[in-house]
Amino acid sequence: MSYILVGSMPSPFVRRLRMAMEYIPFEFKVINIYEAPGAAELLKLNPTNQIPCLIDDGKPVWDSRIILQHLGRKHNWEPLSLEQENRMTAIERMMDAGVGLFLMKKSNFEQTAMYPQRLNDRIVSVMNWLSSWMATPEAGEWNQVTLTLYAGLDWMKFRDIHPLAQSAAVDAFLARHAHRAIVQSTDPRKG
Repeated sequence: MSYILVGSMPSPFVRRLRMAMEYIPFEFKVINIYEAPGAAELLKLNPTNQIPCLIDDGKPVWDSRIILQHLGRKHNWEPLSLEQENRMTAIERMMDAGVGLFLMKKSNFEQTAMYPQRLNDRIVSVMNWLSSWMATPEAGEWNQVTLTLYAGLDWMKFRDIHPLAQSAAVDAFLARHAHRAIVQSTDPRKG
């Protein structure tokens, strides 16, 4: 087996894969998708023009969720329950909304327009739904769901995406997992 993970250091979608692959050997190929060479390389690998992309023995696998499922099948990870799948979907949509807001902010897009407001509403809705769960024993486990949430929330704090990312519930959740070596070695502030 030969894996190459293509992506950027700060991306929360790439970071969650780096954390999930903690015990799987892989090469991490960093590209800058905002510069012409990196953008061209990405487009050759993935017609959706998004990171991450996993190359598995020469074959590309697109989308971080599909990559997790692919790795799970190959490495016999415990499948997610329906409840975990729903939680993962909510977290991913929150992360997508955060990335959209980040890109609009970098593009000087009017933040009071309808679309950014919808993205903000999505973040608020998901955070409200997750807030009590983040204090449960289940949220203290380290698995696909919690590492995805960690990557997303930490990135939102790092990029100052939304005020809810600065909440006490978020800080407490992040503090529960901050001691992990893989969390520390993948911190986007160090890259």
